[in-house]
Amino acid sequence: MLGITTPVAPTQAQMEAQRRGAVTNTNQAQQQSAPLAPFYELPSDLSWILANFLRLRDRVALKISNKGTYDDIDTTINKLITSDIRTINKEALKYIFKFGTGAQLTHVFDKGIQELISLDLSCTASDRENIASVILHIAMSDEGITALIANPNVITRLTTLAKQANTELGREYIVAAIFKISNRPAGRTALIANGVITTLNHLANQDNTEEGRSNIAAAIFKISTRPAGITALIANGAITTLNHLANQGNTEVSIVAAIFKISTSDEGRTALIANGAITTLNYLAAQDNSEYVQEWIAAAIRNIAMSNEGIAALIANGAITTLNNLANQDNTEEGRSNIAAAIFNISTRPSGITALIANDAITTLNHLAAQDNSKYVQECIAAAIRNIAMSNEGIAALIENDAITTLNNLAAQDNTEYGRECIAATIYDISTSLAGDTALIANGAITTLNNLAAQKNTEYGLQYIVTAIRHIAMSDEGRTALIANGALTTLNHLANQDNTEVGREYIEEAKTLLKSNRYCTIS
Repeated sequence: MLGITTPVAPTQAQMEAQRRGAVTNTNQAQQQSAPLAPFYELPSDLSWILANFLRLRDRVALKISNKGTYDDIDTTINKLITSDIRTINKEALKYIFKFGTGAQLTHVFDKGIQELISLDLSCTASDRENIASVILHIAMSDEGITALIANPNVITRLTTLAKQANTELGREYIVAAIFKISNRPAGRTALIANGVITTLNHLANQDNTEEGRSNIAAAIFKISTRPAGITALIANGAITTLNHLANQGNTEVSIVAAIFKISTSDEGRTALIANGAITTLNYLAAQDNSEYVQEWIAAAIRNIAMSNEGIAALIANGAITTLNNLANQDNTEEGRSNIAAAIFNISTRPSGITALIANDAITTLNHLAAQDNSKYVQECIAAAIRNIAMSNEGIAALIENDAITTLNNLAAQDNTEYGRECIAATIYDISTSLAGDTALIANGAITTLNNLAAQKNTEYGLQYIVTAIRHIAMSDEGRTALIANGALTTLNHLANQDNTEVGREYIEEAKTLLKSNRYCTIS
């Protein structure tokens, strides 16, 4: 009789070993019945689709890993280079550019570009459209652009192609290829050398798609980023092209950027004025623009206002109204800086001051001063107001437009020494008339003078503060207000600063005037 043994439960380790063995046996059975396809045999059509979603370096990894795709590219290239370049399969070409090897791309470029430049262009408009499309497809890859620039005949081929009777889409392809090439410094040099600016002018006068107009303007902008490019654009009449494009719509960004770039040189500013670009800036400023377009418009106007000729042209063409309108938009800090700097530049000429007053630019300065500005913007605003205050007409306009309140607010900010000097100088200028003294007293400017005096000032800044106090002290009303607002303490403080000889003299005169007042109780 056999003894009965009580079964013992397997341990956790034994159970795990049995499970692994079962899985292994199952996998082996599956492999024997249905072997998996090797990784490198991933279908090439699927591989190409996946490549659209990958970064370039990842595409490289995919094509190296996938032998099927690599071989398929070779087959496709062989078909392409033996076909008519005008009817080439551009979708296949696009995929080759996406993840062909360097050697494969070189093969395509050498053969394809040579075919393109040797074609007789007296073919149909449809054929020319296809030729332009192939050039554009080549220019869509970094390697392609390099190859196009390296071949001295390609740009000449584009300019020749552009002169033919092309379809609207053909023109779009030509311009897009030029724009792609213009993204490279070497490309811009080659475009200028081969007369492409004339080609862009010619194309801009055709019926273009929105994309075509945009690329013409963008190519001109790219060329304008180099001094040699600005010179070439001026010499070849491209400013007229920019003016023309501005009236077509949908090209504002590149047009404004190009005008701004051109305005950075003396010859550029002269050419912009001569070719009516201020009218274009006014027109573009009236559109629904982004903050950055507004910033560039203001910057171009600021640059044009750097000469007497420019100021006169801006006044004659109503650009002050444009600055006023820009100032009332939502602007970047740089945009406000450009507007304030432009107004300041205009205010440096008597004719500019008259025009600023007549066009209500003081209200614009008040509005700008109420924003959250940098020290530089505050300085520009204060300097512009100071220039306006250098005439009786200007003082009257500043008082009427409540600019004293603006001065008070500016003085309460963190300013540069020059900014404080301009504020003090303006208050001094206003104080030279009885009406000015009255307005300063009524608007609390004595407190502003006290606050300015307590800060670090230039010698002339100190002198302006002292001189303003002395002028206000020339009347009973003024002396009473100065005493009530503690101006004697300010004068005593100023006496211990590094003053000019005139400043020291005026401190003593002002103190004498205040102490002589019948309401003065301070010794």
